[in-house]
Parts: sequence; C-alpha cells; structure tokens
Amino acid sequence: MSETFDKNRFGRYLLCDIKDFIYSNRVILPIICLIGILSYLPISAMNYISENSWAGPGPGMRVFIFFVCIILLMILIPTKLYGKVTSRQQGAAWILTPASTLEKAVSMVIVTIAGLLLTVGLYLSLDALICLIDKTCGNSIVTALNNSEEFFLLFSGEPVSEAQSSFFNTICNPALYIDDYIGGILIFLLGAVFFKSAKPAKTILSIFLFSVALSIIGSVISAIMPSSPELYLTPQEEFEALWNRPIIKHVALVDTISDTIVNCLLVTAIYFRIKKLKI
Repeated sequence: MSETFDKNRFGRYLLCDIKDFIYSNRVILPIICLIGILSYLPISAMNYISENSWAGPGPGMRVFIFFVCIILLMILIPTKLYGKVTSRQQGAAWILTPASTLEKAVSMVIVTIAGLLLTVGLYLSLDALICLIDKTCGNSIVTALNNSEEFFLLFSGEPVSEAQSSFFNTICNPALYIDDYIGGILIFLLGAVFFKSAKPAKTILSIFLFSVALSIIGSVISAIMPSSPELYLTPQEEFEALWNRPIIKHVALVDTISDTIVNCLLVTAIYFRIKKLKI
C-alpha cells in the first residue's frame, strides 16, 4: 500500500470511518445528547413534589451534568471506536485496510474530534431549547458559562478591580476551552492506540503521573526563585501587578498557542504510533 496521501482514496476511507463511528456509537451518543432532557423531567417532578410548584433544574445542576457527559464522551468514545487497532484480530484487519498511515491518522483525528464536538453542540442546543420552553430553568448552559464571572465574584468576597474583571471576562469565554477539550480527546485517542488493555484507566494514570511530575518541577523552580515583592501586596494589588505582565494580559492568545502546539504534538504521536503497529 502506498504511503502517499491520495485524496480520492482518503475520501472513501473517511466516509467508511464516519459510518463506523455512527454504527459503533448508535446507542451511547443519543443517550448522552438526551441526558439533559432525561434529567429535566425527574428533577422538575421532584421540585414540584417537594415545593408544590413547577421548577426546572437550574443552571448549576445542568452545567454539572453537562461536564460529566462531555468527560464521559472524551474518555469512552476514542477507546470504543479505535481501541480495536491493538487487538490481534480486529487490529490486523484495520492495518490491512487499503489506506496509507497518514490517511488513517487524519481520518481518525477528524472523525473523533468532529463527532464529539457535534455531539456536544447538539447537547447544548437541546439545553437551550429546554430553557426557551421552560423559563424556570434560568439561563442556558452556554449563557451560564459566559456569565461565570459572577461565580468568581461570589466566592471572592471582596470588591473586584478593573483588572480582575477584565481577566474574568477573558477566561470565562467558553470558546477558549474548545482546544483544551480537543486536547483531552487526542490524549485518550493516543491512549486507545497505544495501550493494549485497560486503555482509559492507563491513560488516566499516565495523566496523573505527568501532572504530579509537573507539580514537583514547578515546586522546585518556585523554591529556588528569589522572593517577589508582589508577595507582600494585598490580593488586589498583587493581581494588578500580575495583570500588567504581557503573558497575563494576553492569556487567551498564550493559551490558544500553547494548546495548539500540544495538540499538534499529540496528532504527531498518534501518527507515529499507528505507523509502528504490526500485525
């Protein structure tokens, strides 16, 4: 099989990959999409029984359920769809499929990311529809996340400076975290094609160990660095000083660039892992 990228062959393979995605997840994806509606009825009924008035689940409850759902999607779907590539029987058939390594890797990444993002988008659309029909639910999930500055202000207990308000407005934009979610999908996709068994568990353990290692390195660096006069400022004065630093003022741009680099490295790792798979 040629290892070049052939557009016609890739198109046929991508179409088959999409069909496989739909068939393999024909049960779990509709359930995840409908979780918002399925949880709406019992929660509203319980509110009616306990308070004798109809009240849909508030934004806090729906945001929590939403995050649980998208984390489950991120962990389970990549393994369910591509975990077969490391098995002796299914993996051999997948390796012999008429497509180059690059075509398989690109298709794998596109199908997994697009499929999960479309599922998340449908979930949010259904949530917005619920809020449009039943005003007792309050704001939709997207609106609640955009207004999450209020949660920071609630827990701070102190007046908020202009710098803090600008910072919260920046980091509370849900669009800022799309590339982070894509990175999480790619990590579990890499785990699905890298590990031979217990793929989600081993991937989570690897993330934990990597985080611990980064924490230790960060602690060592902090210990050897000289003390900063900012440590002796009030919280607001300290934040004002931090906000004047270019890396903090442009945190959204820095985050996007760093996430893009990490995601490109993950895609590269997936490609080389696939390239090394043997029958």
